[in-house]
Amino acid sequence: MPSRLPAPYSNIGLLEGIAANSLDDDYYEIRPVNSKHPGGGTLITAIGLALFALLVTIASAQNRTDRPADQVELNTLIANIHNRKAAIEKGESQARKIRSDVAKLRALSSRTDPEFEALRVIASDISVTGPGVVVTADNSTKQNSGGRVTDIDLQLLVNGLWYAGAEAISINGSRLGT
Repeated sequence: MPSRLPAPYSNIGLLEGIAANSLDDDYYEIRPVNSKHPGGGTLITAIGLALFALLVTIASAQNRTDRPADQVELNTLIANIHNRKAAIEKGESQARKIRSDVAKLRALSSRTDPEFEALRVIASDISVTGPGVVVTADNSTKQNSGGRVTDIDLQLLVNGLWYAGAEAISINGSRLGT
């Protein structure tokens, strides 16, 4: 089998050839020193480092002077949070008191006012009992019949019951109002 290595590597192995010529020949060339400005690169580097040090010093000084303002903002935010929590607790306390007052008033009014009870029935606020009709609406069991109960079907059924004189209607235990 003929060797496929290039001419410089034909007498030695591939790894030995790569190791022997690992650096490019241009690496060994020495650049001439600029005689007009000897050490000019060093001066530019020194100026760059000095500017960088100045920037770092200014940034750290600004950071140190900003700390009190940041602390004031933090304390203000914490105080604001505590004030809002207190306002929420006060509002919840007022809501509990109002719910309690409403429950007491309902208890008093339902014992003394039959018109109020009638209005609660009409408004679907309470459940009712008595003779009634049970209507079962279910999807068709036949395949490909398209017989699914839709919301429009239930709306037509409920409106028909209202027109027939129903006083109360419930769907799956949920009371409907007029």
